[in-house]
Amino acid sequence: MSQIFKTTIVAVAIVSPLAMAIDSGGARAETNPTYVTGCLHRSKHLIKKVELGEAPSSKCWSSQTQLTWELVDPAAPPAPPPPSAGGPTVGFYVTLDGNGTEQTLATNGPLEFFARCTINGTTTVVEVMATSSQDGWFSSMGGPHTAGEELLHYSMESEGTGPEYGDHSLRFESSIVSPDGHFLAVGNETMTLGTRMFGHDCLAIGVATTVTGSP
Repeated sequence: MSQIFKTTIVAVAIVSPLAMAIDSGGARAETNPTYVTGCLHRSKHLIKKVELGEAPSSKCWSSQTQLTWELVDPAAPPAPPPPSAGGPTVGFYVTLDGNGTEQTLATNGPLEFFARCTINGTTTVVEVMATSSQDGWFSSMGGPHTAGEELLHYSMESEGTGPEYGDHSLRFESSIVSPDGHFLAVGNETMTLGTRMFGHDCLAIGVATTVTGSP
């Protein structure tokens, strides 16, 4: 195993590496050593009493300077990142059954995108609507809008009795923002709609982007 020495100096000494020799005759090996400790003779530029262990040794004489190196295995995998506290994207997978049914896709503060399923004979329509519980919000269609106002952002209409998937139209750009600094968006390339699939009348799958700032 190739080893790299990550130096941790317990007592600092300035010594030329070319002038330094290691006396390993008395070295004590460990099964899984993590530290190398040596005792430096300041006058002779010689390291003696080298030990490998799971903790730094502290057996140097008073006339010696203790040096400690931590062993690092370059092949060891990096530590996993800490758990995420929440990200700027929210995934959704929503199914709707019955004429007039609605279900939330994503929210951020007062903002909401929701899906609506409408059935009229053999015509099925799934729509993605935007709304806000706060007055004065804007969408990429303009504004300001009033609380509870609903705006159509996406729509898919299909005829017949067979399943259809992914053929939806972008009516408007799909982002909304509220006066208190919340932003919510769904994209044409990150969302798709379907009708009469998997035993459901309407289907909406995708990812929403959320941002919260200080207005």
